Amino acid sequence: MGVSTGPMFADATSEMSPVWAYIVGYDEAVGTLRLPIERLPFTIGRGGDNLLCLASDPAISRHHCVIRALGAVLEIEDLGSSNGTQLNGRLISGKTLVPLPSWVVVGSTHLAVVPLTDAESGADSQGLTAALYAVDATSSGLIVPSASAFSERTEALLVVDIVGSTLLLQQDELAVAQGALAVGQMLGRALGPEDDSYLQYTGDGYLACFSTADRALAAAESVGSAASRHLTSVQLSTALHWGSAQRAHNGQRTGQAVHAAFALEKVRHDVPELEADFAERRVAQAIVMTEEFLSRLPPPQREQAHLLGTFALKGLSEPTRVYHWRSVVPS
Repeated sequence: MGVSTGPMFADATSEMSPVWAYIVGYDEAVGTLRLPIERLPFTIGRGGDNLLCLASDPAISRHHCVIRALGAVLEIEDLGSSNGTQLNGRLISGKTLVPLPSWVVVGSTHLAVVPLTDAESGADSQGLTAALYAVDATSSGLIVPSASAFSERTEALLVVDIVGSTLLLQQDELAVAQGALAVGQMLGRALGPEDDSYLQYTGDGYLACFSTADRALAAAESVGSAASRHLTSVQLSTALHWGSAQRAHNGQRTGQAVHAAFALEKVRHDVPELEADFAERRVAQAIVMTEEFLSRLPPPQREQAHLLGTFALKGLSEPTRVYHWRSVVPS
C-alpha cells in the first residue's frame, strides 16, 4: 500500500503523549489506516523518516505537513510542499487549528483526523472511530458524524460573553486576552467536580455545561465576582438555560438547547435597562436565565429573580420567560 509508520525515534524532538486523535484513511491508497496521534510533532510525507510515510503517492512531498499541539488543541502546518495541504476543503497557509473531526488532503490522498470515542479508554475499539463518521471522499470532502456519534444529555448550559469585545480588542487587546484567559480558568475550576465537564472557548466568551442548575449559577456568580475585582476593563454578559443537548464523542455539545443558550445571552440587547447598565459601565456582569433554568433552583433562590419579559429564542419552539438574576456592581 505504500503506507508505513516512521521509526520509533523519527524526530529527536518528538514526545510521547496521550492519544490526541486518530488519522484515518478513506481511499484505496491507504486502505484501513487508523493511526493514533500520540508522538508530537506528527509528520506526514513520502520520506521514511515521517511518522506517517505515504510513499506510494507521488503528489506528496518528502516532508509534506506536520501536526502539533497548541495547548489543548491540534494545529497543522504545511512544510512548503509542492502541492499544498488542504484542511476541510481549503488550502492552508501557515499554522492552522484542526477542529475534530477534520478532513485533510495531502497530494491525492484523503485522510481524516477524528476524535477518540468514549470506548477507547477501555475496551478494544479498532475501527470504531472511523465507523462513527460518514465521509464523502469524491466531492465536497465532508465528514458527517453518524447518529451513533451522539448521545443526549439534559444539563445546565452557561454562556458567558465579553461585552463589546470587538471594540475592546481595538482599544486594549491585552486586556481582552487577559480577561478571556482568566474567565476560562475560573470556569475550569468550577467544572472540576463535574463527571462530564465541558468548556468551549467561542472567540469572545465560553460555553460551559453543568449537571445541576445550582452549580452553574454558583459558577456564574463566582466568575462575575472575581471579574469585578480583577478585570476592571472587562464586562461580562452571562446566560443560563436548562435543556437537552446533543453530546458528541469528543464532548462537544450541539442542538437546539445550545442555540437557545447563545440566543438568551443576546436578549440583553432587547432590554434597555441592561444595555444602559453596560454602556454606562454601571455593572461588571449581568446574569439572565430562562424559566426552564429558574424552575430547577431551590424555591428561596427563585424569589431573587426578576422577570424581564417573554422572548422568542432561536432553538425553542415557543417563546419563554426570561429572568434577570442579578448584576454585579464593579468593586
